[in-house]
Amino acid sequence: MDTWILRLFLFLICGASGYFLANGSSPQMGLWGFFGGLLLSALTLLFYNPFTLYNLGFQLSYAAVLGMVAFNPWFLDKLKFLPKILREEVAVSFSAQMFVFPMVLVYFHKIVLISFLANIP
Repeated sequence: MDTWILRLFLFLICGASGYFLANGSSPQMGLWGFFGGLLLSALTLLFYNPFTLYNLGFQLSYAAVLGMVAFNPWFLDKLKFLPKILREEVAVSFSAQMFVFPMVLVYFHKIVLISFLANIP
């Protein structure tokens, strides 16, 4: 089975179940449950194949998801001047790019600034 398929499956199962199991007490606990599920999925993949840690796709996908979960509320708050649908799209794109930006700079030695806007559907 390809690594990206396994990663997607574990993202969905562990992340969603962690969020929904912890969400009964408070929304804040739901986020911590999601982080726990995300950590469990990463550890499962690394147990399956420890060299996955050096896979750029693994690193970028986990960084993007962590960025989306960690920074999305902050960006939503800062972008209140935009219409709701546009604000949500821009917030998700910018929050993912926050964590991916340093890794892209290290691996590819260049940054394409249009990528912040190109990821908005």
